[in-house]
Amino acid sequence: MKILLVSLALVGCAANNGSAGFEIDGIVQGAGAPASGHVVVVWDLVDTDYKFGDGTATNTSFMLTLDGNPPAGAVTPSGIAVGFPVLLADGTTVPDGPITLAALTRLGIAVDFAVIWKDPTGPGLGTWDAGFGANYSCGKCVRATTGLDSFQLTPCAGFTIVFGGATVCNWS
Repeated sequence: MKILLVSLALVGCAANNGSAGFEIDGIVQGAGAPASGHVVVVWDLVDTDYKFGDGTATNTSFMLTLDGNPPAGAVTPSGIAVGFPVLLADGTTVPDGPITLAALTRLGIAVDFAVIWKDPTGPGLGTWDAGFGANYSCGKCVRATTGLDSFQLTPCAGFTIVFGGATVCNWS
């Protein structure tokens, strides 16, 4: 029964195609987190980054919605997009488009979780992404002892932004 319930939760998470908005809810972890904040999604493109997606946060939780599929500029040539929710100071505005993650004054980041988007017609990576369906899903980092990290499918309601966190999953 537990296996069936987990499978249904993962399918429900992966089935959302973004047409009505893809929502992610999670917690903010760490002493000293601000009473309120702004959350953005920064998409990792290996040599650059792209901001697409906004939300809100309190000192204990966050919520963000992605309206529609990520823009082409946020997707790698393989048809994969990996986005990390980032906590910023309340009132911070970051326009959608190319950015440098290191240039943001970030208060926290989802170090072990990412939003995964997979183009249904793209070639994919042929590695960890094989376990993900088309469109939006959520991934939990699988840390490698050597080489690159990877992701495994996880429910979208379990994300954690670590206040003061810095190192994200090194998948690329």
